[in-house]
Amino acid sequence: MKKTSLFLLLLSSAFLAAIFFVPLWHIRLEAPQYPGGLDMYIWIHQITGTDEFTLQNINILNHYVGMAAITPASFTELNIMPFVLLGLILLSVGVMVWRNRKALVAYTFILILSGAVGLADFYYWIQEFGNNLDPQAPIVVPGMTYSPPFLGVKTLLNITATSFPDLGGYFFGLAVMALCLAIYFSYKKETNYAPLSLPTISKIGAVATSLLLFSCTAEPQPIAYGTDNCDHCRMTISDNRYGAELVTKKGKAFKFDSAECLAAYVNEQKEIDPALLLVTDYTRPGEFVNAAEATFLQSEQQPSPMGLNLTAFADQKTATATAREKDGNLLRWPDVLHLAADYAKQM
Repeated sequence: MKKTSLFLLLLSSAFLAAIFFVPLWHIRLEAPQYPGGLDMYIWIHQITGTDEFTLQNINILNHYVGMAAITPASFTELNIMPFVLLGLILLSVGVMVWRNRKALVAYTFILILSGAVGLADFYYWIQEFGNNLDPQAPIVVPGMTYSPPFLGVKTLLNITATSFPDLGGYFFGLAVMALCLAIYFSYKKETNYAPLSLPTISKIGAVATSLLLFSCTAEPQPIAYGTDNCDHCRMTISDNRYGAELVTKKGKAFKFDSAECLAAYVNEQKEIDPALLLVTDYTRPGEFVNAAEATFLQSEQQPSPMGLNLTAFADQKTATATAREKDGNLLRWPDVLHLAADYAKQM
């Protein structure tokens, strides 16, 4: 085994050792009753929060929706994982002493398999806690579950949950990448087969890391009518014929009780780069349509939850027929934005 490969193996071991001192994963909950947010950190051997009361506050939220309390004692994995990590580090030392390339490949496979098992266990854990709910909980929403996202952003009632690796998770990824490079250099120029070039290996590693750690889909989140609050006017969203939603490119959803509240929010929050702007089709309560594709009716005879009396239709013919019946005007989404801006100036 070459010196370069030995150095990369040593570097990989150092990244693994660093995991003992930093969190592996970070889950954050944002709710109106906790404006500063609640941060939960999952370590190799413990679960902590921003302060000593964080887990207590998270468990209060869990209690109301019927989830079990989160305590470090609930997870046998926290007692096992430090020994697994220590065993992996000692195994890497053995590979360094042996200096065998096949052992290096086998060790890399073991490390990747260990990471995959850890992620699978974490996914099972969040599903178990979010789906096994107490039917006697103070708040019961039929069909609603409360599993935080495995990776990304998710809205749960009036709570926005984010879940991403912390430093320990990134250190593990770097340890794997260092081992892949060690394998590359250990076989370079010592085989009859042309190995992949280093730039190609780097690109593959970067793409794989990006897909693993940063991919999150911008998808609509269901509105809990009668429970969720509008992110613009803060009123409870109650009419399923008028709800609207903005979803960012990172997957975070902002919910609104009407198209005019969505338009006002878009006008005010210039820094937000939306991936989706959605309004509810009046003829299909609870079903979203892209705001840019909808036709909007403005009529005093068809009042909406807010002051601009805007109603969205997915079908233009239906909108036209309703406009004749209600003596109203038809608008497109850019018109709605201008209308909301003019209305804001008058207030």
